[in-house]
Amino acid sequence: MRLSAKGRLRPGRAARGDRVAGHCDAGDGAERLTRRRHGVHAAFLICACGAFALGCGESAQKHEAQRLEGASILSSTAPLSQRLIRQSEIQAAPDSAAQRTFLRLWSTLQFGAWDQAEQFFQPGLRDTIGVAVLAQGLAQDSLIWQATKPRIATARVTDGKANITFLARDEKDGVVPASISFESTNGVWLVSYFSMLDGAVQRAVQLRLQAQLEPLGTKPSAEAVRQGNAAAALQSTYLERQLRSAGAKGQRQRPR
Repeated sequence: MRLSAKGRLRPGRAARGDRVAGHCDAGDGAERLTRRRHGVHAAFLICACGAFALGCGESAQKHEAQRLEGASILSSTAPLSQRLIRQSEIQAAPDSAAQRTFLRLWSTLQFGAWDQAEQFFQPGLRDTIGVAVLAQGLAQDSLIWQATKPRIATARVTDGKANITFLARDEKDGVVPASISFESTNGVWLVSYFSMLDGAVQRAVQLRLQAQLEPLGTKPSAEAVRQGNAAAALQSTYLERQLRSAGAKGQRQRPR
């Protein structure tokens, strides 16, 4: 402080410096407060974004799970309920052309009862293919049995044989036209031919031999492929044998 010409005290340089310093301190405090507020806002935004991202992630996972639930992914232990052949449907079907027997066979396959399914086939066909190979072939196509209820297109009896044509759907929801034939043995319809069996047996034999011969091979084993193709022809071998047998019987019964 210093005296003025009138004797009054006037602020000196030091006082003005104090005021300047005070202003600086206030400015620094305001700046620090502003920075603190900005930091709080930034932290809030980061948390909000994190929560949003987490929510989006959970939502995406939920959406993906729902999509997978709606996809055609088939259980390996039980058929999907909407594709299950009901007992009421089996009982309501006529059996004049083996329709009821066919639905009962398909229902047995849907539940993977391979030992019971084998009993629906002619003994000669079982012996030609082999019981073990037949069971493996039926199990090989378990997804197809479970994928759909077959829709019978035609069912006729010709020369004592019931022939059924039908439509089914595979595990990719593609339409599969197929046929199956039955012959009556002691009053019971038994399968003498099943168009879907050749490929199933071929795949089962080839995969089994591949695992035995070249389990770590990157290419199919030539021997496994050969034996698989041979197994696919077993049904045809049985049919040819039946035709020769029927022809020989007809010649014996022909009057001389």
